[in-house]
Amino acid sequence: MEQNPELQKLLKLKEALKSDYEKKTGKKIEPKEEKKNRIQLSEELKKRIVSDVNLPLHLDEIRTPLDIEKSCMEVQDQRLFDFVEKNTDQVRDQVLSENLENIMLMLKGRSQEAVKNLESLYMKGKNDFVYFNLLLAGLLSGEEIEKGIAGFLAEQSRSAYPFLLMLFYSLFRYKSFQIVKKTVPLLLKTDPNELHALFFQMLQIDDKEIAKFSSILYRKNEYKEFQNIVKLLPFFVNKDGTNYQYTLDALVKKDTHRCSRVYYEYVSQEKGLEPEETAKCPLGLYILGRKALQNNDIERAQNCASRLVAFNDPYGQLLTAALKFGSGKNSESMRLLHELLLPFERVIVTWLSGQHVAYKGVGVLLKPLKKNTIVFPVPADFEQFQGIMNESLTVWDDFEVFFYPYEEFRCFFGSRLCTLAYKEKK
Repeated sequence: MEQNPELQKLLKLKEALKSDYEKKTGKKIEPKEEKKNRIQLSEELKKRIVSDVNLPLHLDEIRTPLDIEKSCMEVQDQRLFDFVEKNTDQVRDQVLSENLENIMLMLKGRSQEAVKNLESLYMKGKNDFVYFNLLLAGLLSGEEIEKGIAGFLAEQSRSAYPFLLMLFYSLFRYKSFQIVKKTVPLLLKTDPNELHALFFQMLQIDDKEIAKFSSILYRKNEYKEFQNIVKLLPFFVNKDGTNYQYTLDALVKKDTHRCSRVYYEYVSQEKGLEPEETAKCPLGLYILGRKALQNNDIERAQNCASRLVAFNDPYGQLLTAALKFGSGKNSESMRLLHELLLPFERVIVTWLSGQHVAYKGVGVLLKPLKKNTIVFPVPADFEQFQGIMNESLTVWDDFEVFFYPYEEFRCFFGSRLCTLAYKEKK
């Protein structure tokens, strides 16, 4: 590198003055050492301080795993477990302390242990949040809890927890989306707040109201990752390109939040996670099945569909309908599709054109020349439904169905509970 002549002159002058001073005084000028920090912290204390700074979690306010997801959705499991272990002395109340201990057991995959402990804990005070955790732990350990939920509703009719548990059960032990549609208004009536109002507006697919309640939660610093997920498709269907792109960009930046990364790939068809990571949740299996159809890997698509059907997951039936389309069984595919969509009453559909594709219904056509996204009211009459679909397919080459807000509600409960809910069914 070329040296600055003026700078060199100054450096030489400095050295000359230094040498002259040392000759006259007999004192040698030593280079200045960096000041050392006088306060020495133990490694344990350093970790404690970092943990306290980075996790906005008040342990004495935790009643259920949902309170953890409120502010720590993207926190990795081990970091969460370490934080709770180091700070558990914050919780002075004995019931809350034992309750937290069993939530951690549940999240560590030790649900059967948690069930035994929570049964005795519930008898001490009949707390609604303890019973919520007891039934949730039972579900995660493979128990059938439908009767337990009915008893919970009867015993704690003024509490929101039975309705939250019913919502979880109806999503993760899926039978019909009608149960979700009936549960959310009751939840809002029992406990009217911004979060439950957002749930209700999600059922209406009202982008402005969804954005309004999401903004309120954002200002309260609650459920930030969930907010991005619930807003994306309503922006898309209402042609709000600016907010859609802004929200999509926010999703892809969530490196440590599995739901955000998987959902990003679901909507954009751009890579969100490595395939082995994507396969750890039902929506990820659907994405892999869709990709298999795009690559004409029918065996792999059938495998993904079969695994999802075993979960009783609606995406399994959607893949199955696409496979039937591809094998020329259009009438069978239409009937299966109608049975699948009818409980939703309305779904989001993107119509695509550009070139012929065999497997329809899951968005196999990449880079379409033209597309149109709509809210599609599902006719109760099959003949009417089939007529609308057949007529549309004379204009469009492909379509993709989005079960909004089914997947979005699942994301509210977080990847920790989602992974555990399906682990027992594999």
